[in-house]
Amino acid sequence: DEQEEKAAAQKRKKRKKAAAVLKQGKKDLQELLQKHNRKEILQGMVPSAGGSKLGSFAAKMKLSLSGLLKPGPVQTKAAAKKAAAKKPAAKKPHKSSKKHGGKGKLQKKASKKSLEKEKKKKALKKALKQLEEDTEVAGAAPASAPAAAPAAAPAAGEEKQRVQVCSELAGRPYYGRMGVVAMQAWKSGAETLHVDLQPGVQSFRREFLQVPSLLPALKMKTMQSLSRAEKQKLLREAALKTLGDNLGDDVQIPLADGSWLLDQHMSAGWQYLQWSLPGLEKAEITCIRADVVQAFTALADPTTELQGLGDAEWLLCASQMQEQRTAFLQQELQKDLIFVPIYAGSHWTLLEICRYGGLQVRYYDSLQQEAAGNRRVAEFFLDHFLQLPLPARCNAARQPVGTGQCGSYCLQWMETACRQALGDCHSLQWPSAVAWAGRLQTLCKALQKEQSTILDMKIKAAEKKALLEVNQKKAAASKKKGEEDMKSLSKK
Repeated sequence: DEQEEKAAAQKRKKRKKAAAVLKQGKKDLQELLQKHNRKEILQGMVPSAGGSKLGSFAAKMKLSLSGLLKPGPVQTKAAAKKAAAKKPAAKKPHKSSKKHGGKGKLQKKASKKSLEKEKKKKALKKALKQLEEDTEVAGAAPASAPAAAPAAAPAAGEEKQRVQVCSELAGRPYYGRMGVVAMQAWKSGAETLHVDLQPGVQSFRREFLQVPSLLPALKMKTMQSLSRAEKQKLLREAALKTLGDNLGDDVQIPLADGSWLLDQHMSAGWQYLQWSLPGLEKAEITCIRADVVQAFTALADPTTELQGLGDAEWLLCASQMQEQRTAFLQQELQKDLIFVPIYAGSHWTLLEICRYGGLQVRYYDSLQQEAAGNRRVAEFFLDHFLQLPLPARCNAARQPVGTGQCGSYCLQWMETACRQALGDCHSLQWPSAVAWAGRLQTLCKALQKEQSTILDMKIKAAEKKALLEVNQKKAAASKKKGEEDMKSLSKK
Protein backbone atom coordinates (compact mmCIF):
# COMPACT_ATOMS: atom_id res chain seq x y z
CA ASP A 1 0.00 0.00 0.00
CA GLU A 2 2.84 2.40 0.83
CA GLN A 3 4.49 1.70 -2.52
CA GLU A 4 1.22 2.35 -4.34
CA GLU A 5 0.75 5.63 -2.47
CA LYS A 6 4.30 6.68 -3.35
CA ALA A 7 3.74 5.79 -7.00
CA ALA A 8 0.49 7.76 -7.06
CA ALA A 9 2.20 10.75 -5.45
CA GLN A 10 4.97 10.63 -8.04
CA LYS A 11 2.41 10.51 -10.85
CA ARG A 12 0.60 13.54 -9.45
CA LYS A 13 3.88 15.41 -9.16
CA LYS A 14 4.77 14.61 -12.77
CA ARG A 15 1.37 15.76 -13.99
CA LYS A 16 1.76 19.06 -12.14
CA LYS A 17 5.17 19.61 -13.71
CA ALA A 18 3.88 18.87 -17.20
CA ALA A 19 0.91 21.20 -16.66
CA ALA A 20 3.22 23.96 -15.44
CA VAL A 21 5.45 23.57 -18.51
CA LEU A 22 2.46 23.72 -20.86
CA LYS A 23 1.00 26.72 -19.02
CA GLN A 24 4.26 28.65 -19.25
CA GLY A 25 4.55 27.79 -22.94
CA LYS A 26 1.05 29.07 -23.62
CA LYS A 27 1.80 32.26 -21.69
CA ASP A 28 4.92 32.90 -23.75
CA LEU A 29 2.99 32.10 -26.90
CA GLN A 30 0.28 34.65 -26.07
CA GLU A 31 2.95 37.26 -25.35
CA LEU A 32 4.53 36.58 -28.72
CA LEU A 33 1.18 36.69 -30.56
CA GLN A 34 0.72 40.30 -29.49
CA LYS A 35 3.72 41.32 -31.60
CA HIS A 36 3.78 38.82 -34.47
CA ASN A 37 1.33 36.78 -36.50
CA ARG A 38 1.23 32.97 -36.50
CA LYS A 39 3.04 32.58 -39.80
CA GLU A 40 6.02 34.57 -38.55
CA ILE A 41 6.08 32.57 -35.33
CA LEU A 42 6.14 29.25 -37.16
CA GLN A 43 8.86 30.49 -39.48
CA GLY A 44 10.84 31.81 -36.53
CA MET A 45 10.77 28.40 -34.85
CA VAL A 46 12.35 26.68 -37.87
CA PRO A 47 16.18 26.89 -37.71
CA SER A 48 17.74 28.46 -40.78
CA ALA A 49 21.16 29.62 -41.94
CA GLY A 50 20.27 33.26 -41.39
CA GLY A 51 18.92 32.65 -37.90
CA SER A 52 15.43 33.21 -36.51
CA LYS A 53 13.49 36.18 -37.82
CA LEU A 54 12.08 36.87 -34.39
CA GLY A 55 15.43 36.88 -32.61
CA SER A 56 16.12 35.74 -29.10
CA PHE A 57 12.51 36.11 -27.94
CA ALA A 58 11.30 33.38 -30.31
CA ALA A 59 14.17 31.17 -29.20
CA LYS A 60 13.24 31.82 -25.60
CA MET A 61 9.60 30.93 -26.27
CA LYS A 62 10.59 27.73 -28.06
CA LEU A 63 12.82 26.70 -25.17
CA SER A 64 10.11 27.58 -22.69
CA LEU A 65 7.61 25.39 -24.56
CA SER A 66 10.02 22.49 -24.43
CA GLY A 67 10.57 23.04 -20.72
CA LEU A 68 14.31 23.69 -21.08
CA LEU A 69 14.16 27.29 -19.87
CA LYS A 70 12.51 28.67 -16.76
CA PRO A 71 10.51 31.90 -17.04
CA GLY A 72 12.73 34.93 -16.64
CA PRO A 73 15.05 37.22 -18.58
CA VAL A 74 17.23 35.79 -21.34
CA GLN A 75 20.82 35.38 -20.13
CA THR A 76 23.96 35.57 -22.20
CA LYS A 77 26.62 32.88 -22.01
CA ALA A 78 28.89 35.08 -19.88
CA ALA A 79 26.09 35.85 -17.43
CA ALA A 80 25.18 32.18 -17.26
CA LYS A 81 28.80 31.26 -16.45
CA LYS A 82 28.96 33.85 -13.68
CA ALA A 83 25.71 32.61 -12.19
CA ALA A 84 26.96 29.03 -12.33
CA ALA A 85 30.23 30.03 -10.63
CA LYS A 86 28.37 31.70 -7.77
CA LYS A 87 26.21 28.65 -7.08
CA PRO A 88 27.67 26.04 -4.69
CA ALA A 89 28.64 22.76 -6.28
CA ALA A 90 25.89 20.20 -6.05
CA LYS A 91 26.61 16.97 -4.23
CA LYS A 92 27.09 14.01 -6.49
CA PRO A 93 24.58 11.23 -5.92
CA HIS A 94 25.91 8.19 -4.20
CA LYS A 95 26.21 5.14 -6.45
CA SER A 96 24.10 2.77 -4.42
CA SER A 97 23.46 -0.77 -5.55
CA LYS A 98 20.04 -2.27 -6.17
CA LYS A 99 18.13 -3.20 -3.04
CA HIS A 100 15.26 -5.64 -2.64
CA GLY A 101 15.13 -6.25 -6.37
CA GLY A 102 14.48 -2.56 -7.15
CA LYS A 103 16.46 0.07 -9.07
CA GLY A 104 19.41 1.93 -7.66
CA LYS A 105 19.38 5.69 -7.08
CA LEU A 106 21.13 6.53 -10.34
CA GLN A 107 18.84 4.30 -12.38
CA LYS A 108 15.77 5.77 -10.72
CA LYS A 109 16.99 9.29 -11.39
CA ALA A 110 17.78 8.49 -15.03
CA SER A 111 14.36 6.93 -15.64
CA LYS A 112 12.68 9.89 -13.96
CA LYS A 113 14.56 12.35 -16.17
CA SER A 114 13.68 10.42 -19.31
CA LEU A 115 9.99 10.44 -18.38
CA GLU A 116 10.10 14.18 -17.75
CA LYS A 117 11.79 14.77 -21.11
CA GLU A 118 9.15 12.72 -22.90
CA LYS A 119 6.36 14.69 -21.23
CA LYS A 120 7.99 17.97 -22.17
CA LYS A 121 8.33 16.83 -25.77
CA LYS A 122 4.67 15.83 -25.87
CA ALA A 123 3.64 19.20 -24.43
CA LEU A 124 5.73 20.98 -27.06
CA LYS A 125 4.24 18.91 -29.89
CA LYS A 126 0.73 19.56 -28.61
CA ALA A 127 1.28 23.33 -28.44
CA LEU A 128 2.83 23.44 -31.92
CA LYS A 129 0.05 21.30 -33.37
CA GLN A 130 -2.59 23.61 -31.89
CA LEU A 131 -0.73 26.59 -33.32
CA GLU A 132 -0.67 25.04 -36.80
CA GLU A 133 -4.40 24.21 -36.61
CA ASP A 134 -5.19 27.78 -35.61
CA THR A 135 -3.14 29.06 -38.54
CA GLU A 136 -4.96 26.76 -40.97
CA VAL A 137 -8.38 27.83 -39.67
CA ALA A 138 -7.47 31.49 -39.87
CA GLY A 139 -6.51 31.13 -43.52
CA ALA A 140 -9.26 28.68 -44.49
CA ALA A 141 -12.02 31.12 -45.48
CA PRO A 142 -11.13 33.22 -48.51
CA ALA A 143 -13.58 35.95 -47.56
CA SER A 144 -12.12 36.20 -44.08
CA ALA A 145 -8.65 37.37 -45.02
CA PRO A 146 -8.30 41.14 -45.08
CA ALA A 147 -6.31 42.92 -47.74
CA ALA A 148 -2.68 41.83 -47.75
CA ALA A 149 -1.32 45.27 -48.58
CA PRO A 150 -1.42 47.62 -45.58
CA ALA A 151 -3.92 50.44 -45.95
CA ALA A 152 -3.34 54.04 -45.03
CA ALA A 153 -3.98 54.85 -41.38
CA PRO A 154 -6.17 57.77 -40.32
CA ALA A 155 -4.34 61.08 -40.28
CA ALA A 156 -2.93 62.33 -36.99
CA GLY A 157 -5.28 65.29 -36.57
CA GLU A 158 -8.31 63.63 -38.15
CA GLU A 159 -11.40 62.73 -36.14
CA LYS A 160 -11.59 58.99 -35.47
CA GLN A 161 -14.21 56.38 -34.67
CA ARG A 162 -13.44 53.43 -32.40
CA VAL A 163 -14.58 50.10 -33.91
CA GLN A 164 -14.36 46.39 -33.14
CA VAL A 165 -13.98 43.41 -35.46
CA CYS A 166 -17.14 41.39 -34.76
CA SER A 167 -17.23 38.80 -37.57
CA GLU A 168 -15.42 35.47 -37.63
CA LEU A 169 -14.99 35.89 -41.37
CA ALA A 170 -12.39 38.57 -40.64
CA GLY A 171 -10.10 35.80 -39.41
CA ARG A 172 -9.10 34.48 -36.04
CA PRO A 173 -6.11 36.85 -35.55
CA TYR A 174 -8.43 39.86 -35.85
CA TYR A 175 -11.69 38.62 -34.31
CA GLY A 176 -12.67 40.73 -31.30
CA ARG A 177 -9.84 43.26 -31.70
CA MET A 178 -10.36 46.99 -31.28
CA GLY A 179 -9.17 49.70 -33.66
CA VAL A 180 -9.93 53.14 -35.03
CA VAL A 181 -11.08 54.37 -38.43
CA ALA A 182 -11.41 57.83 -39.87
CA MET A 183 -14.76 59.31 -38.87
CA GLN A 184 -15.30 60.68 -42.36
CA ALA A 185 -14.82 57.23 -43.91
CA TRP A 186 -17.10 55.63 -41.31
CA LYS A 187 -19.92 58.09 -41.99
CA SER A 188 -19.49 57.91 -45.76
CA GLY A 189 -20.79 54.31 -45.86
CA ALA A 190 -17.78 52.91 -47.72
CA GLU A 191 -17.80 49.13 -48.15
CA THR A 192 -14.12 48.73 -47.23
CA LEU A 193 -12.58 50.55 -44.28
CA HIS A 194 -8.96 50.92 -43.21
CA VAL A 195 -8.70 50.10 -39.51
CA ASP A 196 -5.72 51.07 -37.37
CA LEU A 197 -5.41 48.11 -35.00
CA GLN A 198 -2.59 49.77 -33.05
CA PRO A 199 -0.18 48.39 -34.13
CA GLY A 200 -0.83 47.60 -37.76
CA VAL A 201 -3.39 48.80 -40.30
CA GLN A 202 -5.73 46.38 -42.07
CA SER A 203 -8.67 46.68 -44.45
CA PHE A 204 -12.01 45.12 -43.52
CA ARG A 205 -15.45 44.98 -45.02
CA ARG A 206 -17.91 47.25 -43.27
CA GLU A 207 -20.16 44.40 -42.08
CA PHE A 208 -17.20 42.92 -40.20
CA LEU A 209 -17.05 45.97 -37.90
CA GLN A 210 -19.21 47.42 -35.16
CA VAL A 211 -19.07 50.36 -32.77
CA PRO A 212 -18.18 48.90 -29.35
CA SER A 213 -20.45 49.51 -26.41
CA LEU A 214 -19.29 51.46 -23.37
CA LEU A 215 -21.02 49.04 -20.99
CA PRO A 216 -18.83 46.77 -18.83
CA ALA A 217 -18.45 43.06 -19.48
CA LEU A 218 -21.24 40.83 -18.15
CA LYS A 219 -20.33 38.23 -15.55
CA MET A 220 -22.33 35.03 -15.47
CA LYS A 221 -23.73 33.73 -12.20
CA THR A 222 -21.92 30.82 -10.66
CA MET A 223 -23.43 27.37 -10.35
CA GLN A 224 -23.21 27.57 -6.55
CA SER A 225 -25.93 30.25 -6.49
CA LEU A 226 -28.42 27.97 -8.26
CA SER A 227 -31.19 27.21 -5.73
CA ARG A 228 -33.35 24.09 -5.61
CA ALA A 229 -36.38 25.98 -6.89
CA GLU A 230 -34.34 27.25 -9.85
CA LYS A 231 -33.03 23.75 -10.55
CA GLN A 232 -36.59 22.43 -10.64
CA LYS A 233 -37.56 25.26 -12.97
CA LEU A 234 -34.69 24.31 -15.29
CA LEU A 235 -35.91 20.72 -15.25
CA ARG A 236 -39.46 21.76 -16.14
CA GLU A 237 -38.39 24.14 -18.91
CA ALA A 238 -36.10 21.50 -20.42
CA ALA A 239 -38.94 18.90 -20.39
CA LEU A 240 -37.17 16.72 -17.82
CA LYS A 241 -38.65 14.82 -14.90
CA THR A 242 -39.51 16.99 -11.94
CA LEU A 243 -41.78 17.16 -8.89
CA GLY A 244 -45.45 16.37 -9.35
CA ASP A 245 -45.38 14.25 -12.51
CA ASN A 246 -43.61 11.31 -14.10
CA LEU A 247 -43.40 12.84 -17.57
CA GLY A 248 -40.12 13.83 -19.15
CA ASP A 249 -36.70 12.25 -19.42
CA ASP A 250 -34.01 11.47 -16.91
CA VAL A 251 -31.00 13.76 -16.99
CA GLN A 252 -28.05 12.28 -18.84
CA ILE A 253 -24.50 13.49 -18.25
CA PRO A 254 -22.88 14.65 -21.53
CA LEU A 255 -19.39 13.68 -22.59
CA ALA A 256 -16.51 15.60 -21.06
CA ASP A 257 -15.46 17.20 -24.37
CA GLY A 258 -18.98 18.45 -25.17
CA SER A 259 -19.61 15.98 -27.99
CA TRP A 260 -22.91 14.44 -29.12
CA LEU A 261 -25.29 16.66 -27.16
CA LEU A 262 -28.94 15.65 -26.87
CA ASP A 263 -32.08 17.80 -27.07
CA GLN A 264 -32.17 18.00 -23.27
CA HIS A 265 -28.60 19.32 -23.16
CA MET A 266 -29.38 22.09 -25.66
CA SER A 267 -32.56 23.07 -23.78
CA ALA A 268 -30.86 22.94 -20.38
CA GLY A 269 -27.91 24.93 -21.75
CA TRP A 270 -30.19 27.70 -23.00
CA GLN A 271 -32.13 27.79 -19.72
CA TYR A 272 -28.87 28.04 -17.79
CA LEU A 273 -27.63 30.83 -20.09
CA GLN A 274 -30.90 32.70 -19.63
CA TRP A 275 -30.62 32.39 -15.85
CA SER A 276 -26.91 33.14 -15.48
CA LEU A 277 -26.43 36.06 -17.89
CA PRO A 278 -27.67 39.31 -16.26
CA GLY A 279 -30.54 40.96 -18.12
CA LEU A 280 -31.21 38.09 -20.51
CA GLU A 281 -34.45 36.89 -18.87
CA LYS A 282 -36.08 40.31 -19.25
CA ALA A 283 -34.91 40.82 -22.84
CA GLU A 284 -36.99 39.86 -25.87
CA ILE A 285 -34.63 37.01 -26.69
CA THR A 286 -35.73 33.40 -27.04
CA CYS A 287 -34.53 30.00 -28.13
CA ILE A 288 -37.08 27.65 -29.67
CA ARG A 289 -36.80 24.13 -28.35
CA ALA A 290 -35.30 21.70 -30.83
CA ASP A 291 -38.04 19.08 -30.40
CA VAL A 292 -40.70 21.68 -31.32
CA VAL A 293 -38.82 22.57 -34.51
CA GLN A 294 -38.35 18.91 -35.41
CA ALA A 295 -42.02 18.05 -34.86
CA PHE A 296 -43.21 21.06 -36.86
CA THR A 297 -40.93 20.49 -39.86
CA ALA A 298 -41.75 16.77 -39.92
CA LEU A 299 -45.51 17.39 -40.15
CA ALA A 300 -45.32 20.54 -42.28
CA ASP A 301 -43.12 18.91 -44.91
CA PRO A 302 -45.34 18.27 -47.96
CA THR A 303 -43.49 15.03 -48.67
CA THR A 304 -44.58 13.52 -45.34
CA GLU A 305 -47.47 11.05 -45.72
CA LEU A 306 -49.65 11.15 -42.61
CA GLN A 307 -52.36 8.75 -43.74
CA GLY A 308 -50.51 5.60 -42.78
CA LEU A 309 -49.27 6.84 -39.41
CA GLY A 310 -52.49 6.44 -37.43
CA ASP A 311 -56.28 6.37 -37.42
CA ALA A 312 -58.63 9.31 -37.95
CA GLU A 313 -58.56 10.29 -34.28
CA TRP A 314 -54.75 10.41 -34.29
CA LEU A 315 -54.71 12.49 -37.48
CA LEU A 316 -57.16 14.97 -35.96
CA CYS A 317 -55.06 15.24 -32.81
CA ALA A 318 -51.87 15.69 -34.87
CA SER A 319 -53.53 18.43 -36.92
CA GLN A 320 -54.61 20.29 -33.79
CA MET A 321 -51.15 20.02 -32.28
CA GLN A 322 -49.61 21.33 -35.50
CA GLU A 323 -51.91 24.36 -35.40
CA GLN A 324 -50.83 25.05 -31.83
CA ARG A 325 -47.15 24.72 -32.78
CA THR A 326 -47.61 27.10 -35.71
CA ALA A 327 -49.28 29.71 -33.51
CA PHE A 328 -46.55 29.32 -30.89
CA LEU A 329 -43.75 29.67 -33.45
CA GLN A 330 -45.34 32.72 -35.05
CA GLN A 331 -45.55 34.36 -31.64
CA GLU A 332 -41.93 33.51 -30.77
CA LEU A 333 -40.66 34.82 -34.11
CA GLN A 334 -41.92 38.31 -33.26
CA LYS A 335 -39.22 38.78 -30.61
CA ASP A 336 -36.03 40.77 -31.12
CA LEU A 337 -33.59 37.87 -31.23
CA ILE A 338 -34.56 34.26 -31.96
CA PHE A 339 -32.37 31.16 -31.96
CA VAL A 340 -33.55 28.07 -33.83
CA PRO A 341 -31.36 25.01 -33.15
CA ILE A 342 -31.67 22.56 -36.04
CA TYR A 343 -30.88 18.88 -35.67
CA ALA A 344 -30.65 16.61 -38.69
CA GLY A 345 -28.44 13.67 -39.48
CA SER A 346 -26.78 13.59 -36.02
CA HIS A 347 -25.59 17.18 -36.42
CA TRP A 348 -26.52 20.50 -34.81
CA THR A 349 -26.63 23.82 -36.66
CA LEU A 350 -28.02 27.19 -35.59
CA LEU A 351 -30.38 29.62 -37.29
CA GLU A 352 -30.34 33.12 -35.82
CA ILE A 353 -33.04 35.70 -36.62
CA CYS A 354 -32.28 39.21 -35.40
CA ARG A 355 -34.58 42.25 -35.57
CA TYR A 356 -32.17 44.80 -34.08
CA GLY A 357 -31.72 47.53 -36.69
CA GLY A 358 -33.71 45.64 -39.32
CA LEU A 359 -34.38 41.98 -40.02
CA GLN A 360 -31.16 39.97 -40.30
CA VAL A 361 -30.65 36.22 -40.66
CA ARG A 362 -27.46 34.33 -39.78
CA TYR A 363 -26.72 30.66 -40.19
CA TYR A 364 -23.99 28.72 -38.35
CA ASP A 365 -22.53 25.31 -39.19
CA SER A 366 -19.35 24.06 -37.51
CA LEU A 367 -18.55 21.22 -39.93
CA GLN A 368 -15.64 21.49 -42.34
CA GLN A 369 -18.08 20.77 -45.17
CA GLU A 370 -21.54 22.22 -44.65
CA ALA A 371 -24.31 19.71 -43.80
CA ALA A 372 -26.85 19.66 -46.64
CA GLY A 373 -29.68 18.11 -44.57
CA ASN A 374 -29.56 20.79 -41.89
CA ARG A 375 -29.48 23.51 -44.51
CA ARG A 376 -32.62 22.14 -46.19
CA VAL A 377 -34.48 22.18 -42.87
CA ALA A 378 -33.34 25.74 -42.16
CA GLU A 379 -34.38 26.87 -45.66
CA PHE A 380 -37.81 25.28 -45.26
CA PHE A 381 -38.36 26.82 -41.82
CA LEU A 382 -37.26 30.30 -42.91
CA ASP A 383 -39.29 30.24 -46.11
CA HIS A 384 -42.42 28.98 -44.35
CA PHE A 385 -42.53 31.71 -41.69
CA LEU A 386 -40.61 34.70 -43.08
CA GLN A 387 -40.45 34.02 -46.85
CA LEU A 388 -36.73 34.77 -46.81
CA PRO A 389 -33.82 32.95 -48.45
CA LEU A 390 -31.20 31.37 -46.22
CA PRO A 391 -27.81 33.15 -46.50
CA ALA A 392 -24.45 31.42 -46.51
CA ARG A 393 -23.08 30.43 -43.14
CA CYS A 394 -21.44 33.30 -41.32
CA ASN A 395 -18.92 31.42 -39.18
CA ALA A 396 -15.28 30.65 -39.87
CA ALA A 397 -14.69 28.54 -36.74
CA ARG A 398 -14.79 24.79 -37.31
CA GLN A 399 -15.06 21.92 -34.88
CA PRO A 400 -12.09 19.51 -34.80
CA VAL A 401 -12.33 16.76 -37.39
CA GLY A 402 -13.75 13.52 -36.01
CA THR A 403 -15.54 15.11 -33.04
CA GLY A 404 -19.22 15.72 -32.38
CA GLN A 405 -18.88 19.11 -30.68
CA CYS A 406 -21.39 20.87 -32.94
CA GLY A 407 -23.91 21.38 -30.12
CA SER A 408 -21.33 23.05 -27.87
CA TYR A 409 -20.35 25.37 -30.73
CA CYS A 410 -24.02 26.34 -31.22
CA LEU A 411 -24.34 27.18 -27.52
CA GLN A 412 -21.19 29.30 -27.72
CA TRP A 413 -22.59 31.22 -30.71
CA MET A 414 -25.84 31.78 -28.82
CA GLU A 415 -23.94 33.17 -25.83
CA THR A 416 -21.88 35.50 -28.03
CA ALA A 417 -24.99 36.85 -29.79
CA CYS A 418 -26.78 37.37 -26.45
CA ARG A 419 -23.81 39.23 -25.01
CA GLN A 420 -23.63 41.53 -28.02
CA ALA A 421 -27.39 42.16 -27.84
CA LEU A 422 -27.00 43.13 -24.18
CA GLY A 423 -24.12 45.51 -24.93
CA ASP A 424 -21.18 43.33 -23.87
CA CYS A 425 -18.50 43.63 -26.55
CA HIS A 426 -15.57 42.79 -24.27
CA SER A 427 -16.12 39.01 -24.25
CA LEU A 428 -15.66 38.20 -27.94
CA GLN A 429 -13.65 34.99 -28.08
CA TRP A 430 -13.00 32.56 -30.90
CA PRO A 431 -15.68 29.84 -30.60
CA SER A 432 -14.74 26.50 -29.09
CA ALA A 433 -16.43 23.70 -27.17
CA VAL A 434 -14.34 24.03 -24.01
CA ALA A 435 -16.47 26.47 -22.02
CA TRP A 436 -19.84 24.83 -22.62
CA ALA A 437 -18.49 21.31 -22.23
CA GLY A 438 -17.50 22.14 -18.65
CA ARG A 439 -20.70 24.05 -17.90
CA LEU A 440 -22.96 21.27 -19.14
CA GLN A 441 -21.03 18.67 -17.14
CA THR A 442 -21.49 20.63 -13.91
CA LEU A 443 -25.08 21.63 -14.68
CA CYS A 444 -26.29 18.15 -15.62
CA LYS A 445 -24.68 16.62 -12.54
CA ALA A 446 -26.50 19.15 -10.36
CA LEU A 447 -29.81 18.51 -12.16
CA GLN A 448 -29.32 14.76 -11.93
CA LYS A 449 -28.72 15.08 -8.20
CA GLU A 450 -31.87 17.18 -7.88
CA GLN A 451 -33.85 14.53 -9.76
CA SER A 452 -32.60 11.82 -7.41
CA THR A 453 -33.51 14.01 -4.42
CA ILE A 454 -37.01 14.48 -5.82
CA LEU A 455 -37.34 10.74 -6.37
CA ASP A 456 -36.21 10.02 -2.80
CA MET A 457 -38.76 12.52 -1.52
CA LYS A 458 -41.50 10.81 -3.54
CA ILE A 459 -40.51 7.39 -2.21
CA LYS A 460 -40.41 8.63 1.38
CA ALA A 461 -43.78 10.36 0.97
CA ALA A 462 -45.29 7.16 -0.47
CA GLU A 463 -43.84 5.10 2.38
CA LYS A 464 -45.16 7.58 4.93
CA LYS A 465 -48.59 7.50 3.33
CA ALA A 466 -48.63 3.70 3.28
CA LEU A 467 -47.54 3.56 6.92
CA LEU A 468 -50.26 6.04 7.87
CA GLU A 469 -52.89 3.95 6.11
CA VAL A 470 -51.69 0.81 7.90
CA ASN A 471 -51.81 2.57 11.26
CA GLN A 472 -55.30 3.87 10.52
CA LYS A 473 -56.48 0.37 9.62
CA LYS A 474 -54.95 -1.03 12.80
CA ALA A 475 -56.60 1.67 14.88
CA ALA A 476 -59.97 1.02 13.24
CA ALA A 477 -59.63 -2.74 13.80
CA SER A 478 -58.63 -2.21 17.43
CA LYS A 479 -61.57 0.13 17.97
CA LYS A 480 -63.97 -2.33 16.39
CA LYS A 481 -62.63 -5.15 18.53
CA GLY A 482 -63.01 -3.05 21.67
CA GLU A 483 -66.62 -2.29 20.82
CA GLU A 484 -67.34 -5.97 20.26
CA ASP A 485 -65.74 -6.86 23.59
CA MET A 486 -67.86 -4.26 25.36
CA LYS A 487 -71.00 -5.65 23.75
CA SER A 488 -70.15 -9.19 24.81
CA LEU A 489 -69.47 -8.06 28.38
CA SER A 490 -72.74 -6.15 28.55
CA LYS A 491 -74.64 -9.24 27.41
CA LYS A 492 -72.99 -11.34 30.08
